[in-house]
Amino acid sequence: MTIYSRKLKYISGEPGTGKGNHIKAQCKLPGRKLVVQPTIELINEFSRGMLDTKVLHSESFKGDLLSEIHMHLMKPEDCTIFITDKMFYKIERWRLKGWKIFIDDSLNFCSVLARNKKDDSIEAVYNKLFITGGYIEIDGEGGELDKTYLSFDLCPRENVSEDMLSAWDYYNQLSGYHRRGVLAKSLTTEFDKIIVWGDYDIPAYADELDITYLANQFEMSCLYRAHSDKFQKVEYSKTHWQEDNNKRIVMNYFLAGNQYGLSKNIMKNSDHIPMIQEWIMNNVENYYWSKNNDETINFTLNRESQVGVVQRGINTLQDKTSCIFMAAMKPSDVVIPHYEAVWNILSTDLVNEWTFETLNQYIYRGVIRDYSSTETMNVYVYDEVTAHTISGATYNYIDIGLVSTQKKTGRPVTRDSDDKGLARKFASWKNTNKGKPNVHELFAKWRHKQEEYADANGLDWLEQLDRYSGEI
Repeated sequence: MTIYSRKLKYISGEPGTGKGNHIKAQCKLPGRKLVVQPTIELINEFSRGMLDTKVLHSESFKGDLLSEIHMHLMKPEDCTIFITDKMFYKIERWRLKGWKIFIDDSLNFCSVLARNKKDDSIEAVYNKLFITGGYIEIDGEGGELDKTYLSFDLCPRENVSEDMLSAWDYYNQLSGYHRRGVLAKSLTTEFDKIIVWGDYDIPAYADELDITYLANQFEMSCLYRAHSDKFQKVEYSKTHWQEDNNKRIVMNYFLAGNQYGLSKNIMKNSDHIPMIQEWIMNNVENYYWSKNNDETINFTLNRESQVGVVQRGINTLQDKTSCIFMAAMKPSDVVIPHYEAVWNILSTDLVNEWTFETLNQYIYRGVIRDYSSTETMNVYVYDEVTAHTISGATYNYIDIGLVSTQKKTGRPVTRDSDDKGLARKFASWKNTNKGKPNVHELFAKWRHKQEEYADANGLDWLEQLDRYSGEI
C-alpha cells in the first residue's frame, strides 16, 4: 500500500467573502497556475478581464480538448489556465507537477448509480456488458466488504445490442473515474437493480502536487469526510463578511410539518406542485428559479429567469431579491448504504452536501451576496424542514391548503415474551444498517455484543436474537 506523507490544502469560507479574490491575487504572482471550476459558465465569468489566461473547455476549443490541455501544460511560460474538474481528473498527475492548482467549488469525487433491470429487456447480457476484474479491497481487513464489489470496465459500445445501448450510456457516466466498482450480487438474479460506483484517487494527489481546494464549509463536504487525514487548512483574508447576514433571508415554505424534502415523484405527480406554481406566478417578482433537469416535470415559471440548480461562484444574479428552489435533491435510499460502505460517507453527509449546501450556495447568488446591502432576500421552498436548514433566517409559512402526504409508521411488532429493551435496540440497529452490503457481518458483531451483555446480566436473549438473524 502506498503511503502518502504530504497534505492537500483547503480554504473554507462563506459565499462572497473573498475566496475568488484570493485565487485572482495568487494568479497575479509569478508562476504557472491552474484554476479548476465545475462549470463552463463559472469559468467564463470568473476569467473575464484576467490577464495572461487560457480558457480551455468544450465551448472554447472544438478539437481534442484533452490533448490541447496537455500541450499548454507543457509550456514553461507563466500563465493561468482554466479547465473544468472533469477534465482535471483525466490528466496524468506527472503533467501537473510545477503548477500551482486551485480547485474552486469542485467537490465531487465519487458517485453511486442504481438502475432497474426491468428498464432493460435482456437481463442475461449484464455479464457481457460489464467486463469485471477482481474484488476491490474496501476496508483493508479482509472483511465482508472486500468480497462485495468487483472492478469493471464496459465492453466497447459498438459491441452492445441496440436494446442495451441506453443501459451502456447510463453506466458510462462513471467512465471518467479512476476506480469503478459494481456490486457483485447485483449481476445475479438476486437483485432487481444494478449498483455501480466510481471515485477519484484523491490521496494520490496529496503526495505529488500543490493543490488548494476552496469551498464553503469544506469540512462538511463528503470529500473532506472521506479523506480528512489528507487535508490541512490554510487561511485567507476575508472581505465583506457579516456574521448575521442570514437575518436578511426570509425562508418561505408551503408544506408545514416534519415531512422532509421534495422527491421527483412529488414533482411529477403531486397536486401540490401546480398550486405552488400558480401562487408564485401571482405573487413573486424579480426572481431566479430552478427545478430538476427532467422533461417529465411540468413545473414551469418564467423561462428567462430559470437557472441551473448548481450556481456555485456565479455573481450575475445579485440584482435578484427572490429565488425559488424546487429541485428534488434528496439522496436515494438505494445508493446511501454504498456511500457509507465504500467511503464511510453517512446519509447526513449526503443530505448536507446535496441539499443544504446546494441550497445555501443557490440563495447566495442573489442580493444577499451583497454584504453592503440591507435588502431582504426572499426564498421559496417546498417544505418547512428544508426552510429551517438555513440558520439565522426568518421563517414564513404560506398556507395554500397543502396537506402532508407522509405515511405514518408504527413500532415494530414484538411478542409478549420478548425483552422490550432488546427489541428497541434491534429496531434502532436495523433502521441504521438496513440495505448495507455488509449487513450480515455488521449483525454478527452487534449480536456478539448483545450476547456478552446478556451473559453478564443473566438474561436469556438467544431465542430472540436467533429470530432477529432471520429478519435481516
